Amino acid sequence: METMGCFSMCRLALLLLAVALDASALEASARLGFYGLGTMGTHMAGHLHGLAASSGGRAAVASRDGAKAEAWAAARGADVRGSFAELAEACDVVCLCLSTTDAVEETLLGCGDALRDTLVVDCTSGEPARTAALGERLRERGARLVDSPVSGGPAGAEAATLTSMMGGSEADVADARAVVECWSTKTVHCGALGSGDAVKSVNNVLNTAHVLLATEAALVLQKYGVDAATALDVINSSSGASLQTQRLPEHVLSRDFGFGFKLGLMRKDCAIADALVADLAPTHTLIPEATRLIRAAEAQLGSDADYTAVARLLEARCGEELR
Repeated sequence: METMGCFSMCRLALLLLAVALDASALEASARLGFYGLGTMGTHMAGHLHGLAASSGGRAAVASRDGAKAEAWAAARGADVRGSFAELAEACDVVCLCLSTTDAVEETLLGCGDALRDTLVVDCTSGEPARTAALGERLRERGARLVDSPVSGGPAGAEAATLTSMMGGSEADVADARAVVECWSTKTVHCGALGSGDAVKSVNNVLNTAHVLLATEAALVLQKYGVDAATALDVINSSSGASLQTQRLPEHVLSRDFGFGFKLGLMRKDCAIADALVADLAPTHTLIPEATRLIRAAEAQLGSDADYTAVARLLEARCGEELR
């Protein structure tokens, strides 16, 4: 399958979805919908539209920023709806990618009875317990929910190379996977509803911890007199390497701090993981410490800073800037 072209993969995914959901659900031009056109969603919605277009249809989009949705749809020949409720009424499968569980709950519970026999694929990095509870409330309305947060950043979203961490029943995840695969190269069913959110939060706190540890390592070696770029070059071909030691030259040593993920959102995800630790493994110390540091970085740098700027917190405390 890796050698298949993009449109061939989309056609296969559409066929799988047709089998799972009943092909008649995909005959109308706006049966697949996407809500939330942020940094990640704008690319993911584009892949969803490509999936619909591969069978001669068109996806529909909506956003809290109506003008943005209008412009996005016009540029791609997609359909647009004025609200989430209108989108849900028009589609059999609705995907959304928002910032917080609060926003997801407000969106899904505030649309009246628009969600009927709808499969909702939530790509938000959310709170596991609240996601599970939300699924029960939606089930009472006849809708099904799958949590499917992603990893890979804006570049992965654009290239359709994301990893999707899925939670829900076997049947619901099987139905959702045929859509999720249009922006993913790896999809994993992690467990019951909320499990994808749990894995994503732990992934992101590990990401943050790796940035912090790599920064500390580079700072101490620089203070010793070893050029930071040289030290990282050695480490990146040795057993201490990680994705973050590989990216530190690009995003920190360069002073670019431009990965494309806001510090406030990373702090939110780390806090979700920290809450899991507090509930399930209160003797743990490393995840709480990483969370404490990213909270301190957000307080110092602001929520809109790139998350890689967490390195600046350690630089300030060390009294030296990586270069």
